[in-house]
Amino acid sequence: MQTKSAMIRRRIESLLKKYSIADDTITTDLYSLFSELLRENTQSGESTWNHPAIRAVKEICRENVPSGIIPAVIAAIGGNPDIDKLKACYLEWHSRGKARGGWGWVLEWYATGIPERYRVADKATRSLPFDV
Repeated sequence: MQTKSAMIRRRIESLLKKYSIADDTITTDLYSLFSELLRENTQSGESTWNHPAIRAVKEICRENVPSGIIPAVIAAIGGNPDIDKLKACYLEWHSRGKARGGWGWVLEWYATGIPERYRVADKATRSLPFDV
């Protein structure tokens, strides 16, 4: 069984061969670049979990952020989270009976604000496109 490094190098060589490029220097440079990028991604894993946005969300809801939405959470909250605003979104989300596993309180409400509650009394005051 070949190592991951050997597999990557062979795939780079194969790709270059496909385009009739047979230069060991290019192969080595591409392999070095790819390895460097791979190391950066691996190293950023821990820093991602320690990002202020992820730590703030975990502190408020007492659960881990699903890995699939981490980039979206970081983008929505940024590096300097407003803890009071985040708590307000979380509490309002749950007071409205929203799904426990839902992340709209972070991904939508934190950025755009908590939407007004829809009340039954408002229904009577709204104009309808037909007569009742």
